[in-house]
Amino acid sequence: MSNSTSTNSRAVNYTVSLIWGFVLVPPLLLILGWITKGVMSNDFHRVDTAVTDFLRQGSSPLLTKVVVFFTHFASSHIIIPLAILLALWFAFSKKLYMHAITLLIALTGSYLLNEGMKAWLQRARPEWEHWVAATGYSFPSGHAMVSTAFYGMLTYIIVRICRAAGKPSAYIGVAGALLIVAIGLSRVYLGVHYITDVSAGFVAGGIWLIACMYALGWMTREK
Repeated sequence: MSNSTSTNSRAVNYTVSLIWGFVLVPPLLLILGWITKGVMSNDFHRVDTAVTDFLRQGSSPLLTKVVVFFTHFASSHIIIPLAILLALWFAFSKKLYMHAITLLIALTGSYLLNEGMKAWLQRARPEWEHWVAATGYSFPSGHAMVSTAFYGMLTYIIVRICRAAGKPSAYIGVAGALLIVAIGLSRVYLGVHYITDVSAGFVAGGIWLIACMYALGWMTREK
């Protein structure tokens, strides 16, 4: 394939991706607004209670240990050092400087946006028993939002690297999605979030993830 053909192909892929971004973000914003409105008016109370009861009905000490293991993947003492190490690896081993910067932006931005939303909406934590320590407000779930943005961005970067090397990458996307879902549901099981907190975290994190993905696409596209 000639350099001209390769450049044109990348330009087309970038344009298509940009269109998908414009298609996906408005519905996600509407969904986030709908969830927020329902939470503030307490319309989802029955749903929140039913989902928590369902997830906890099969609880056991062993299952709780497994769930706590997954929830720690989005805890600050794990995810921040991991982000720094991965960013250094992308920058100095792979020479992917923009990828490293964007990964850190995805994490930092999601933290700041989450704290801002929590301070604005001020939803209290669930009243049922907490099986792990949790402080601060409940909506949206920080673990769900941060893991969506960070692990989603990490998955996207790895998929790009694999595709550039001609290697299969579908399983990476599936693994990344499953990890994010597991982290989110772990917060409900452990009693520190409602399912609506987690759902809003997924959506808000997804919006920020899309913004970071297209920022990386713009910074790395060939002129």
